[in-house]
Amino acid sequence: MTTKPNRQNIFHKIVKYENHYTQLLCNLMIRYPDFRHEVFRLFFPEDLANHIRDMESSAANRINISTQTHLQTDGRPDIEITTDYLCAFIEVKLNISCPPMNTQIYSKDNDNSYVSNLKRNVSKKTRCLIYLVPHDWENHEIFQHGVDQLRVDEPSIHSKICYWEDILKIIRRLDKPTGESSKESFLGEFGGLLENRFGSVTFSAEETKMLYSPQFTANIRILEKLYKLIDDVKGIAKTKSYIDIKPEVALPDSCGFYFKKGDKDLLWFGTWIDFWEEEGAPLCFGTYESMEPEAKQAFLTAYTGVTKTYPGTEPWTIGWIPEDDLNSDDPASTIWKRLEPIVEKLYAEVK
Repeated sequence: MTTKPNRQNIFHKIVKYENHYTQLLCNLMIRYPDFRHEVFRLFFPEDLANHIRDMESSAANRINISTQTHLQTDGRPDIEITTDYLCAFIEVKLNISCPPMNTQIYSKDNDNSYVSNLKRNVSKKTRCLIYLVPHDWENHEIFQHGVDQLRVDEPSIHSKICYWEDILKIIRRLDKPTGESSKESFLGEFGGLLENRFGSVTFSAEETKMLYSPQFTANIRILEKLYKLIDDVKGIAKTKSYIDIKPEVALPDSCGFYFKKGDKDLLWFGTWIDFWEEEGAPLCFGTYESMEPEAKQAFLTAYTGVTKTYPGTEPWTIGWIPEDDLNSDDPASTIWKRLEPIVEKLYAEVK
């Protein structure tokens, strides 16, 4: 399979976050029966996967593949696969540092979880709980412990950890030029996204030339200064006794930190590479959709500048630092003067 650079991929800037990847995976399973069967062979015992394939022609055994099914207090699995005899929940993690929620992890004492929902669903003969994660997911041991314990406590529920890298292997096997060119198929384009994210690192001739350019090194030094500036702003903020800073979570596309109050996120500040690429703003700040309502309202009240709704794993409301702030004699202090009124109102309004 030939991997296109991101900018040439048909899904560039469309499929960027976990929910996007999850929905595209489901759409492709629905569209391509061979791909669906191979993914089912990855998720389920082979005899079950083969039975599903053999029964597909029966209207009574229609396969339903849906995303973000709301289970009330039992959580919201990323993917639900059902037939008249099967109920399977698939929890998806895309970023290596994304933590699990309590409803996603098996515990014998947890009455509000995917497993408790499956246990109550006695109308389905076969019940499954699958995790789809990167090989190097930082919380792998948490899920593995739950899977191991579930196999002991509830052996009737099939549980397994699968990997995005295995989805990529399936696409590599299936995406062969057969009338529809490999590089033009939707499956191949999805494979390109996964290759860029989970495959071996490769460089184009243009990228290699750039890496060996002295000017590229100079750009790296500028980026180091930018990251140091983020730390300097954090250092100023931490001198305020009322401010709590959430330990930074390192992600491939961002560098920054959250202002916290107890266990509540109030505001994020830092560099978000995708936003920078699209909006030309190296430093930004904002709130996400599921933050406390008081935090979102306080942010919009305290910050009167321009904001943009930006898609993440959920929608964000983002403002950004203007160029003049970075050109000032003391950028960290200048930026803090811009952020401080917002931060003060957030801490005052959110209880």
